[in-house]
Amino acid sequence: MSSNRIKELRKAHGLSQAQLASETGLSVHSINSYESGRREPNSKAMACLEQYFNVSGAYLRGETDDPSSTLWESPSTLDELKKIDVSLLPGLLESYQKASPETQFYVRGALAYIANALHVEDAEFQRRSTYLLEHFCNIAYDFARNYQQEAQRGEEGLKIDFAKAYNFYMKLLSADLVDTQQYYFPSSPDPRRSDDGALDERGF
Repeated sequence: MSSNRIKELRKAHGLSQAQLASETGLSVHSINSYESGRREPNSKAMACLEQYFNVSGAYLRGETDDPSSTLWESPSTLDELKKIDVSLLPGLLESYQKASPETQFYVRGALAYIANALHVEDAEFQRRSTYLLEHFCNIAYDFARNYQQEAQRGEEGLKIDFAKAYNFYMKLLSADLVDTQQYYFPSSPDPRRSDDGALDERGF
């Protein structure tokens, strides 16, 4: 219950209801109503309390005991996510139209997989598949961009430890894949481990 959490957090911070109201811009009457359970905080009040106490909405609502606030729960991020049609899509479309047909083919394929993930009516599947897509895209961009920049430096690129770089990225990829595998099959073995139980540091 958010009423219990709000009261607990207020007392842990050594604040009276009046002081919390002053700090958050909410009224004393509202704070009192939330703590007594007579009324639930609306979205604006929740955002104020989450930001002030630096906790997640799920924690404030009593849905989890982990107070950690995730990036996508912050008011500023939520606002940006709602503006994707203004902040991201126009620039993406413009760059897409300037790209080569081969690049357009790859971009279209990536977007199709994102659309497929969103069409599956399973929130956990959507979360995991889109996380993997975002993380794989991040790794792919960093991998190609880092090598491009090193190549432009000429002979300095010869100092790269290619095996170390390869293993680093493979470990990132394999960790995500195994995490998803073991979510759906908790007792399944970790394929990165050898018969003696040692973890293969190369990633797979």
